Amino acid sequence: MLPFSDTLGLITLTGAQFRTMLEQQWQRNPDGTVPSRPYLQLGLSDNVSYTYDATRPEGERITSVTIDGAPLEDEAAYRIGTFSFLASGGDNFRAFTQGTDYVDTGLLDYEAWVDGIADGSPLAPDFAEHAVQVTGVPGDGDRRGCRGVPRERPRPDEPRRTAEHGAAGESERRRPR
Repeated sequence: MLPFSDTLGLITLTGAQFRTMLEQQWQRNPDGTVPSRPYLQLGLSDNVSYTYDATRPEGERITSVTIDGAPLEDEAAYRIGTFSFLASGGDNFRAFTQGTDYVDTGLLDYEAWVDGIADGSPLAPDFAEHAVQVTGVPGDGDRRGCRGVPRERPRPDEPRRTAEHGAAGESERRRPR
């Protein structure tokens, strides 16, 4: 729950490191044990979307990532804004420690949070789906028929989860809580 009283930072990750960071949402301590909170979902910018299959083996759960609608490129460099705590590998997001060009902005997250609320008021819920669970996705490299389908914004009275069937198998769409 925000705010944390961290500073905000910028760091550069390769696409491969970014994918690893998303994989690290399924938590693993440095000693290999699973912590008491085995899954911590990252909040991402609204221009980032990904699909995942939680039934796949560790390290293979992220099945696609797009940034600004374009597929993530493993060798490309991406500039990421994050909290200083995460940039230092906190909450087992160790991929951040492999990044380059880290800059601590000195800005405090709670100040940015308060300013964001003031600038965006009145606030309205956002039901955008940036992380979509998809099972039955073909092996890596063969994602034909596994494209996300845009849908209208759900009504506030809709259930939080819906199951849909498609060509790629069953998908579960989860909205932020």
